[in-house]
Amino acid sequence: LRLDQAPSQHIRQQLHPPPDQFLVVSVGHAKPGMAIEEMFKALLSLPLNVHVAFLGDGYAPYDKTVQEHNLEGRVHFVLPVKPYEVVPFIRSADAAIVLYYSKSVDYQYSLPNRFFQSIAAELPLLYPELAEIKRLAELYSVGLLIDPRLPQSISTAIEKLMRDPERVHHLKHNLRIAKEKLSWEHEEEVLRDLLARCLSKP
Repeated sequence: LRLDQAPSQHIRQQLHPPPDQFLVVSVGHAKPGMAIEEMFKALLSLPLNVHVAFLGDGYAPYDKTVQEHNLEGRVHFVLPVKPYEVVPFIRSADAAIVLYYSKSVDYQYSLPNRFFQSIAAELPLLYPELAEIKRLAELYSVGLLIDPRLPQSISTAIEKLMRDPERVHHLKHNLRIAKEKLSWEHEEEVLRDLLARCLSKP
């Protein structure tokens, strides 16, 4: 957190959305094991003021799919920003989503940067049922569980956030706690104590 630097524009300033737009952000480059097209299909059943922004590289192959679904203007592919700008850049969004699914056992136990960056930005998180992500998300109660491979699961979760400001307020409170605990500033103290104990042994 102490390394973050504000970019010249945050994501809403760059996209110029209407005031009533509900903006969901997916952080990170496109990778195998992401349910990107399912996210597009989820948008089709959501109000027109719901938009999704993908921050990162590798999304050009999806341009045609966006056009086929007539989602131009609601799906945004945003160029990467510097690593220390990611959290301040996305903070003005309304929610974040992790679209990974269990493509392999590696995914089950992964804890990707995009998960921690979304929490650090205090964005209510739509997260998949992957073991380690789910464990931490439920421990701190920072969002809603989804199945990214089911568009209806995604759209239902987004609608819950849109219709329940009290739930969002509660999640924001939990996120402020989680971002302090799930940070290097906290973990370096754990490491320091561990090293001190190891070095003090005969």
